[in-house]
Amino acid sequence: MEKGLLPEGAASDPGSNFLAFQNGNIGIQALGAFAIGVFAGNADLNYGVTLIPNEEGTAASSFLGGENLVVTKGTAPDKIAVVQKFLEFAYTAERQAEAAKLGSLPVRTDIADEALAGLDARYAEAAKAVAIGRTPYSTVFNELFNDPNGPYAQFMADGMFGDDLDAAIAAAQEDMQAIVDSAN
Repeated sequence: MEKGLLPEGAASDPGSNFLAFQNGNIGIQALGAFAIGVFAGNADLNYGVTLIPNEEGTAASSFLGGENLVVTKGTAPDKIAVVQKFLEFAYTAERQAEAAKLGSLPVRTDIADEALAGLDARYAEAAKAVAIGRTPYSTVFNELFNDPNGPYAQFMADGMFGDDLDAAIAAAQEDMQAIVDSAN
């Protein structure tokens, strides 16, 4: 990466500038669909939405996160029936459309077009991620990716501000593998 493309302060930014734009310019920012609603009130911001490209430039991956609904072992049958009723309610096209108006992508790809009708067209582009996205599962996910002192954060810093991207990738792989191996 060419040096000087990122502001010096970005190397030590603790995340407080996550949605801030210096001089009104940004090249790329990896965000979720929630940002479309956040940016809606900023008429001066001109931006587009795209999926994460692979080396060939096609949208090959996307990270999906979210919440899980769980019914634990031993739940009384009458409680399971209540959960089932709630899920049937929450996943209707009408409820999914209401959620979309609040900035959430529909979780049902079969009704995404209907749920997003009349909303900012960038939501439809972001919704394509649902079909190809995967949420990695790991019992050490937080240690790997969310720890501000963990290997992913270090990789990002070394990759953007260091002098050897290949070394940053190798170090991150080694550190991540050690965490995965220690969990087994």
